Amino acid sequence: MKNTLGIKFLISNETNLSTHTMVKKKPSVLFWVHTFPRFSETFIRDQVCQVIDQECNVFIYGKSFVTNQEDALKGFEKYQLDKRFVSKHDVRASKSGSNKYKNYLEKLFFLRKNKRFSLAKYLKFILKKRSLEVQFLCIAYFCVKNDISVIHAHFGPNGELAVQLKELGLQIKVVTTFHGYDVRLGLETPEIYKDLIHLGDAIISISTYNKKILLDIGFKPEVIVDLPNGIHTDFYTPTTNTVADSDTIPIITVGRLVEEKSIHIAIKALKIVSDSAPQYNFKYKIVGEGELRPSIESLIAETHLEDKIQLLGAKNSLEVRNLLQEAAIFILSSSREAFPTVLMEAQASGLVIIATDVGSVSSIAVNGTIIPPNDEEAMANAIITTLENKENWNQIGLKNRNYIVSNYDSHTLTQQLIAIYNE
Repeated sequence: MKNTLGIKFLISNETNLSTHTMVKKKPSVLFWVHTFPRFSETFIRDQVCQVIDQECNVFIYGKSFVTNQEDALKGFEKYQLDKRFVSKHDVRASKSGSNKYKNYLEKLFFLRKNKRFSLAKYLKFILKKRSLEVQFLCIAYFCVKNDISVIHAHFGPNGELAVQLKELGLQIKVVTTFHGYDVRLGLETPEIYKDLIHLGDAIISISTYNKKILLDIGFKPEVIVDLPNGIHTDFYTPTTNTVADSDTIPIITVGRLVEEKSIHIAIKALKIVSDSAPQYNFKYKIVGEGELRPSIESLIAETHLEDKIQLLGAKNSLEVRNLLQEAAIFILSSSREAFPTVLMEAQASGLVIIATDVGSVSSIAVNGTIIPPNDEEAMANAIITTLENKENWNQIGLKNRNYIVSNYDSHTLTQQLIAIYNE
């Protein structure tokens, strides 16, 4: 991975004021993630691209660049996201010929002269969190050197790390978006966010479900901002083919093969459908990869549905979009969710939705069939009812797409995000 410490993407925007014109610089943003890219976190990739489209200076910081997931960037080559990524190793890199101790002293001397940095706070930080001071000194140096004004952390634990820079002595705005597991983690162990609760500038809640939990954890109402994840609705468009007229009904699920996605519920439900309503011929495609693949393969064999169910593995966004366009019905069988972005993608593609009532599902899939989680009988009944009403699929699909375009288009939501950065 190339060292990107010298990259600059600073673009200014002219703003007219009453008597003269000032040049207003767009915010410079460091997205703080764990690893990048990830098939299961394309919503981060999409948000990064949307912020770049707003002519902001953007970097991505994380533990490592995941080369075996690099296909998640296919179709987004123009953004050169790999070149915008910086790792822990990158920020600690020293100048040629400089040993690491001299390197750290040079960084500290540089920061000491900058008005955005407090040496007194840094010395206090060293005494309190000695094991962290070197890495965070290097990150602070990177932020100042590259004129970063906002850190946008995705997932609570990364936000907790990012606010250490403020305690260290750096003047910077820290925005944190909570998603799913991190909210549940906070309920189980609220103290893990003790610094973020006091030092975070903005906490983005992607759903009312998350907001309630964030308040229970201890975040103040005045720092919580309601802003759902969005999607590029022009990218996920319905196919011109009428899949409802097909003799074989195409059904799809997109999700990791992990326990909380409860893929086994959908398979068992389709076994009931196959046995009780054999007049309906279907092909069920499961897109995703994960630790439960062997057990899911075994279940497919046990139910004798090998000719009706396909495990396709992980796919990039272009492939997922194409597969959604080929489908008629989308099934979400999860036992736990916060704000499943894939439901928006499926509806923007004009699909009919059958989903479990978890997290914010009912507020996203307003025209869908919502059923209790972990209930294959209820899901089977919902599938059969849906199959019996093929004549309504096109109308429902259009309603679904219009709802997503009106409420979750990423272009509109990104404007709101930039406003949060600028507050």
